Amino acid sequence: MKRRLIILAGILIIALLSGTGTVVALGNSSTTAGDTISGSDQDPTGPGSPLFGLKVAMEDLDETFTFNDTRRVEKQAGHAQARIEEVQRELELGQAGSAEKALGQYLRKLNQTEMSLQHFQSGTPELLQVQELVTRHQSLLADLLSRYPDSNGLTRAYNNNQQLEQKIGEKTRMKFERITDKNNKSVLMAVKLDTGKPDNSGADNSSSGGNSGQGKNETQSQVKDKKNDTSVTPTITSSPPTQSEEKGSLKNQGKNGHS
Repeated sequence: MKRRLIILAGILIIALLSGTGTVVALGNSSTTAGDTISGSDQDPTGPGSPLFGLKVAMEDLDETFTFNDTRRVEKQAGHAQARIEEVQRELELGQAGSAEKALGQYLRKLNQTEMSLQHFQSGTPELLQVQELVTRHQSLLADLLSRYPDSNGLTRAYNNNQQLEQKIGEKTRMKFERITDKNNKSVLMAVKLDTGKPDNSGADNSSSGGNSGQGKNETQSQVKDKKNDTSVTPTITSSPPTQSEEKGSLKNQGKNGHS
């Protein structure tokens, strides 16, 4: 009964948000063609709007009452995707303050997703969809960093995203590599993760990426390298000698001894 009341309250709040959005849109309908449209005008609940915090709170509430662990992580990744799209829109509109606000919520969502991973054991293919989405975030963040290289928030977001993707890979035992298909189109392909070799590429990313010049330079190098992924060359090991070969070798040694 309590859960039903909470769901009904959520539906009412969403309905109120929709109505408020309509009022805001109508209130700004007098904008002329030469005026600049801000992010809050395009999205009544965007980072530049007072309703942004309420929207994020409703998303958090939705995640809290999602009792399936896999589904909850999928929603968290989806909400992170929404924050990245808001960051991109606000930067393109020149709203740096609103973009930083959305970036802060994106980083918070990455932390929540990382905490949710503790419910999963190693070898969980159900997280592949989440891992793919997080990997796509890297490409979008890399594109934004190439256009706004001085953004410490973007640098930190890229580093934390890369770290989260590696931690999800530890659960799925898979990783996504970018390849070019027969139509010359770049696509992501899931391949088995080589667990025999430690992967230290994401070490200390979250602590130094956005605060030091060296961390930023390393991140920008990773962004460039991400566009030129190389294939892994398989290791070839020599096979041990067969039993017949060993006997032949012993006979030859015996003959040599007698002679």
